[in-house]
Amino acid sequence: MPTEAQKTLSDGAYTITDLKADQYITLTANPEYTGDKKPKYEKITVRFIADPQAQIQALSNGEVQIASGQPTADLLQQVQGLSGIEYKGQSEGTYEHVDLQVTNGGPFDPAKYGGDAEKAKLVRQAFFKTLPREEILDKLIKPLQEDAELRNSNVFVPGTPNYEASVEKNGYKDQAVDIDGAKADLAQAGVTGTIDARVIYGQGNTRRQQEFELMRQSAALAGINLIDVNSATWGADLSSKTGSYDIALFGWQSTSLAVGESGPNYQTGGINNYYGWSDPEIDDLFKQLDTETDTDKQRDLLIQAETLIQQQGWTTPIFQFPGLTAWSDTVSGVKPAFLSPNWFWNYWDWAPAQAAAQ
Repeated sequence: MPTEAQKTLSDGAYTITDLKADQYITLTANPEYTGDKKPKYEKITVRFIADPQAQIQALSNGEVQIASGQPTADLLQQVQGLSGIEYKGQSEGTYEHVDLQVTNGGPFDPAKYGGDAEKAKLVRQAFFKTLPREEILDKLIKPLQEDAELRNSNVFVPGTPNYEASVEKNGYKDQAVDIDGAKADLAQAGVTGTIDARVIYGQGNTRRQQEFELMRQSAALAGINLIDVNSATWGADLSSKTGSYDIALFGWQSTSLAVGESGPNYQTGGINNYYGWSDPEIDDLFKQLDTETDTDKQRDLLIQAETLIQQQGWTTPIFQFPGLTAWSDTVSGVKPAFLSPNWFWNYWDWAPAQAAAQ
């Protein structure tokens, strides 16, 4: 915990009273809070448990009362078999995607090919022609959500007004496994022999382990050898250890539907652009978006930007998260939401179930 009091100042319903990095954070009701969202629990401790299996175990043992994470079919069955546990599964505002590192001297970096940007782009496109999006969806997501579909936009959330308009133009809906096409791209780039590419994702994440294995098997058919470099510190590694991976597999979480939300992911030097992506035309489109107030023009600018992003072969979306939140029946008022902060958004409604019933 910081020793300086100003670092834990809060005018909200809770203040931070204890913190241990990568383990837990404790929130205590703020006696100075005068708003209308007064909490019913004096203290809430949020534990950081990366392993979904361990989350379910902690819930079953009564160590935690609410758990939320990335389910598999097996985990869902386990939750359904727990007594005294309620749950809700629904799509969340997070989408799975794959990003490629282009400034680390690896297989997707022009520097690997003497600065030839077109060769590097061909190699990136070849990799994406091996990405088994449909297989991932069918085997890992549809058992949890039968009507799940591929996500085909990075900048528009499925179900929002402009999503379909972007999908029709941006090129992602046409991305499918094409091993012969991948081999042809590599041949055109003059690449021979096996390409090694390292994939980073969160350690202990069962679903991503399964995704990686499907990706590995498909990529191998085109002569691309995917190497598992999962990490417990993957989030920090994305920016601090760019030389340790070539492919990143994780989810971007939507906190709003604002048109400017995605810019920092793709602009040169953007705070979420860990990969060295840079394109003056894309930068200009996002710059125009910053001051554009006409909603139709905002849509068109984003679609143009996304189309160029797809053509660069930087990133590809896979699926919208099927979320699972489970909670003890000793707690009432838990209502998971689509956008971040998902399950935490209505903390003021949470109450001991017995007290709520009185």
